[in-house]
Amino acid sequence: MPNKVTFGKALDDLTEDARIIGAVNTSFVRVAPDGRRIHIGTNTDCVGIRDAILNQHPSGMPAAHGKAAMVIGGGGAARSAVYALWKWFKPSEIYITNRLESEVDDIMNHFKTAIPNIRIRHIDSTDTANQIKAPHIIVGTIPDHAPAQPGEILCARICGIILRKPEKGLLVDMCYMPSPQTNLIKTAQYYGWKTIIGTDVLVRVCVAQQFLWAEEGPDERDVKQALAAVRQQPEAKIARL
Repeated sequence: MPNKVTFGKALDDLTEDARIIGAVNTSFVRVAPDGRRIHIGTNTDCVGIRDAILNQHPSGMPAAHGKAAMVIGGGGAARSAVYALWKWFKPSEIYITNRLESEVDDIMNHFKTAIPNIRIRHIDSTDTANQIKAPHIIVGTIPDHAPAQPGEILCARICGIILRKPEKGLLVDMCYMPSPQTNLIKTAQYYGWKTIIGTDVLVRVCVAQQFLWAEEGPDERDVKQALAAVRQQPEAKIARL
């Protein structure tokens, strides 16, 4: 981070997930038949999002089918979220809002080629946010700081409109710094949404990485211990959207 989109060019090969997402967050080594070490790039952010949801809400996948989803952000993590939602949760369409329109254009153009049948809609105004149905799942991928630039302020207002809609769903925030209790998480909880914090996603990302690096999974007791440890973080102050 923030080189998830460009880092793939430095590697020997990419997994199918990394190619489709267009972003790499993990590299691992395998040995070729001739003895060469092959550096392979993949993306475990998408697995972390999926598994964090399924471990806390086992019925979350079928419940999301055919309903809108939403991604907040425009970087590599946002691409992972779009891919995870479309591949495993099968939404009717994916809304996306972000501070920079150019990043959203890049994501939409990329996925039109990578997943031709995908449906992504840019929510670029408060009027549009007022008109759409509430998404069933929202994934946040932006830093937890007070909006200052015009694009950040607009993005925050759009999120606030969505969270205040009468229909409530699940919000996952991938951000966990400086605290997993982000402003987005607390605002969603205030308005009645179920939430999953970023450190829960991080642990599931690390589990996926252990399978690649050690070629075996961790003991589930260790996973539970890690989840308990990362949840013991100081709470951040809230300024509701």
